[in-house]
Amino acid sequence: MFTTKVKETTAAKKSEKKLFSAIELEGKISQFTALKNQIDNLTGQLKMIEGEVKERAKIEFFNQYRKERRKPDNFKLQDAEGGQLMAIFMDKYGIVDAEKAERLKEYNLITEKKVFKFNNELLEKYQDIIAEVLTNCPDIDAEDKPNLIEGELTYHVESGAIEKLFAFPNMEEVFELIKPVIALKK
Repeated sequence: MFTTKVKETTAAKKSEKKLFSAIELEGKISQFTALKNQIDNLTGQLKMIEGEVKERAKIEFFNQYRKERRKPDNFKLQDAEGGQLMAIFMDKYGIVDAEKAERLKEYNLITEKKVFKFNNELLEKYQDIIAEVLTNCPDIDAEDKPNLIEGELTYHVESGAIEKLFAFPNMEEVFELIKPVIALKK
């Protein structure tokens, strides 16, 4: 009864949209589209540069981690033109899938969280009986019992995992597995 189920959803089909004239806007829609395209292009460039800066920040992070034998404080990077950014390595982590969770278990940096919830349609159908007893109740149809409770299993990197990296000889690999959030601040 307490098994984890995954519901699959199908994408809805998109229908053709009606086109209405808005000539009173003059060229504002075209201007909006041009600006939006410009922003998208600049955002792409920004993401590429951000990736390069974060990679360089990680190199310094690991150099300092090994030198200090602990997680380094936030630090600044400066380029050849004098531009500066602060690199902040946070104790926050991205979503962990089951495959990555399995790899992280050997480092003891992962926690599992199971969430169970009632299937509302069946809860309404059997609410009086459920109050009496769930598991052994003969009044609940056998085919409905396995569907009565739906579960969800999620994995999370433990808080403080970034502080424990020095314990692992392959700290770069563990870092890439836990993927702590790296923020750049001007």
